[in-house]
Parts: sequence; structure tokens; C-alpha cells
Amino acid sequence: MSLVLELRDHTRHGQSITLVHTGSEDVLTGTVFGILRNFRPEAFLLPWLAAVCRRDFPSGKWLFSFWEQQPLPAVPKEGHSHIDLVITSPTDLIFVEAKLAATASQRTKYDPGRDQLTRNLDVGYGRAVREGKRFELIYLTAGPEEPHEVGALRAKPKPYHANRGVDPQKITGCLRWSAWADIGEIVAQSYADGRLNETEQLFARDVLAYLVKKKLWRSTLIDEPVFCEDKLWRPLRASDSA
Repeated sequence: MSLVLELRDHTRHGQSITLVHTGSEDVLTGTVFGILRNFRPEAFLLPWLAAVCRRDFPSGKWLFSFWEQQPLPAVPKEGHSHIDLVITSPTDLIFVEAKLAATASQRTKYDPGRDQLTRNLDVGYGRAVREGKRFELIYLTAGPEEPHEVGALRAKPKPYHANRGVDPQKITGCLRWSAWADIGEIVAQSYADGRLNETEQLFARDVLAYLVKKKLWRSTLIDEPVFCEDKLWRPLRASDSA
């Protein structure tokens, strides 16, 4: 529903009631991945993970969990971590920290020197070890360039208090970066190559038009008559001519 409301610029009821907050990272994350989690893994998830993490991932059963609260670590003292998106398989644990306009927090409630990415790496790596899985943290942002904080953390990792004894560089090596535009490119490529079934094609047009409308991806698709059939798909048109 949020996708429909935003694409039609119908974000208010009358003059007072806000229906959706168009700058909400949660609305963006829920809309895009709420659609894409229903695709077959080989249609979107596996190509995206392979491109971002630069390794192959097994097919099979993958589960998506939104805004999942993680168990409290034994150390250090801090509140629960709420991860925007947790993607799991029998062999892999993927945390996705999604941003739109904001950047990752540079401090946490109990430790001004502990930033959000460090905390997510610490919590996720510890969980992956307990579950016997391989861990990746994907930092998903709107800009086309890798954010400064990613390079800074890779160059000088902060202490991972919940994983003492583990080489900090090994944990930091789990940090990946992706732009929202990369998601658009993966979906568009699968669409253009004919690798989507009929239902996936319908939803691919939805999510791609949404990314265009949010100015997170520029359409690379060839014009199709179907883009004029539904108002929601019009952002995908290369020209305004019917």
C-alpha cells in the first residue's frame, strides 16, 4: 500500500493526517524487500548478494525478517540491536542496514565511541558463530559512491567487545556496501533477460517504478506499451509519448 500511495503522491488524507512519511527508511525497506522476498532466490537475491559480497551463495530456502531484535550480548552493556533486515539460509546470516538520507549513527546510547556499523558487526558476527553460519553486513545507502564511514571502519576497526580474541580485521571484513541503485540494476537485468516468471515481472515493474520515483535508480529498460497501462508503471517510460 505504501508503494501505491507514494507513487501517486497521495501521502495525506485531507489537510491533516499523514498516511506515509515519504522519507522513511522503514517504508522504503519494507516496500522494496517486501516485494523482492517473494521472488525466486535466483531471480534477485542470489545475484544481488553475489555482486555485493563477491562470492557465490547457495540456492535453497532463504528467509527474510524485518526489524528483528537481536539478543543482548554479554558485553558490552547496551540495549537491543534492531536490524532493518535479516536474511538467513542454512549456511549464511546476512544483516542489512538500510539508509535513505541519514547515515549510520556514530555513537550508541551507552558508548559514544561505538558506532552503529561496529555494533551491528559485533552482534551479527557473534550470532553467526553461535549458529555455525557465515556472516555478512550489507550497508545499503542512497548515494552512488561508497560512504566515507565504510572506508574509515575498514582502515581502523574499533574494538569488537562481544568477540574478544577474534582478529578485528576478520570481523570488519564482513562489512559490505551496496547502493539502492544496485538493486534496481539486478532486478532490471533479470527482467530484460527474461529470467522472471509472469508474476515476478508484474512485481518487478512495481518495485522498479518505485525506485525511479524515489530517485534511487534511473531506468535502463527499453520502452514497453505495458508501461502506459498502469499509472504506477509510468515512471519506467523512456519518453512521455504513448
